[in-house]
Amino acid sequence: MKGGITAWRMYLYAVTFLSLLVMVIGAVDVCTVLLEVFVYPQPAPYPQPPPYYAGLPRAAAMLLVGFAVWVYHWQVLRKDGKKGAEEEGYSPP
Repeated sequence: MKGGITAWRMYLYAVTFLSLLVMVIGAVDVCTVLLEVFVYPQPAPYPQPPPYYAGLPRAAAMLLVGFAVWVYHWQVLRKDGKKGAEEEGYSPP
């Protein structure tokens, strides 16, 4: 890359970083729900219907959407890097 880092590459790195943060937050939320379900369940003095964990769909959505956004932007970064390396005469393995 002769021109150094461009605004396009900064955008791609920023979105990639933010999507990783979203995935980490989603993973922490999933772990929290799993701990509430399996390690520290609510005591039930009488039979109750299975509880609905409202945080689980949101956490799963954060994981899936964050992963999809990260994969797309990371692939674009890799293609851009290979293209820039080929322009300079270097071919990465």
